Amino acid sequence: RVDAGQAFDYDAPVDGMRIIDDHTFVFELNKNEQQFMWRLAMFQLSIVPREAVEHYGTNFNRHPVGTGPFILKQERDWVANTSVLYHRNPHYRTEMYPTEWMPEDEAAGLTASAGATLPLVDKVEFNFFVETQPNWLRFREGEMDFTTVPADNFFEAYDRRTKELRSSWERRGIVSHGVPLLDMIFRGFNMEDSLLGGYTPEKRALRHAICLATDLYEMNESRYNGTAIVYDGPIPPGLDGHPENHILEHAYQGPDYERARQKLREAGYTVVDGKVTDLPTIEFYTSRGAESEKIVALLQRSLEVVGIRLNPHYQDFAALMGTVDNRKAPMFSFAWGSDYPDAENNLALFYGPNESPGSNHYNYKNPEYDRLYEQIKTMPPGPERTAVYVKMRDMIIEDAPFSGSMARVRHYLVHPWLKNFKPTEDFFNYFKYLDVDLSHPRRPE
Repeated sequence: RVDAGQAFDYDAPVDGMRIIDDHTFVFELNKNEQQFMWRLAMFQLSIVPREAVEHYGTNFNRHPVGTGPFILKQERDWVANTSVLYHRNPHYRTEMYPTEWMPEDEAAGLTASAGATLPLVDKVEFNFFVETQPNWLRFREGEMDFTTVPADNFFEAYDRRTKELRSSWERRGIVSHGVPLLDMIFRGFNMEDSLLGGYTPEKRALRHAICLATDLYEMNESRYNGTAIVYDGPIPPGLDGHPENHILEHAYQGPDYERARQKLREAGYTVVDGKVTDLPTIEFYTSRGAESEKIVALLQRSLEVVGIRLNPHYQDFAALMGTVDNRKAPMFSFAWGSDYPDAENNLALFYGPNESPGSNHYNYKNPEYDRLYEQIKTMPPGPERTAVYVKMRDMIIEDAPFSGSMARVRHYLVHPWLKNFKPTEDFFNYFKYLDVDLSHPRRPE
């Protein structure tokens, strides 16, 4: 702990941490925690040379120091908000392109570089654009090797009905990659709120009704061109505990307006001509912006089918987080991107001791859930742990501290001269595997 105005003492000992030599750092854990290695892999825990921190001081962020495959050679290689030019690190450790692969890797042409020394290219240049169109146009002209696909241009490249890459793009050798994000887009409930919170059957029924009257599929079509994954529970696609085929029959996924009306009756409210008549207006907090307003309009329209009314409050993100952290938002909306590919990271969002201003923005408290969360922290990966994940997932679905979920899919388009492109959202060091076929003609469409 450092008081304001005091310099950080890098020589102060820290219990459980020891430096052995220039290349060895030891952690001594007082308990088994399976996710510890995941946390070490997060960029916030990168180990950097002390002398570099002391030399560059407050300008350290402009002088990254590490052991990666690429380096910045000179000041002009990094133009803030415009471009970064990386060069091969001549001192990079000996590392080879993988010599083992899955059948689908061979089918995708990812094996030709097997055994080659990494990185494969001498330079990697990143260009940053405030608007999406300049990047998109440069890709179409063959000036960018790959790109993510802007939402506004999605149907230029993909068939509107099938969501598959158009044949005209395939004939040019362009390859599409769709990578699901470790995403949880949701609308949360403050479990301490007098209207929406609580754990009685009636309180749960009200939250179930809101879930059942929410049309995530329409939001998906409107906001994400129908490419996002709608799923039940808090565990994103690709992780242990995620529902098979994404949806569960026992969940409360909408739109199911008749079932929503039944839940409103179970909650003790009056439903006349298909609409609830005595439910107070719900105060709903979300981020400011045109896209947020569109989504809120869709949400209001679907909820209004059964008479549920929202009063939206639009705030800048910092103000929104402050409102939520101070437990002033009965219902709120934002998204969570998993820090690492383990469902524990998402299940931690509902652990009682993480209540606001921690990551449990719902202020959800369930002693049995908390007990199971503490249990999974020490369980190794495997069927037994996955079974506990599923049990915790279903507890959250039943108690309904949030309405959701959706996971976005990031779409990449790759020109045929760029080789070994296999994007992932788990880590971002795949550039060392990339290669460029300089003999391939680069032509616009």
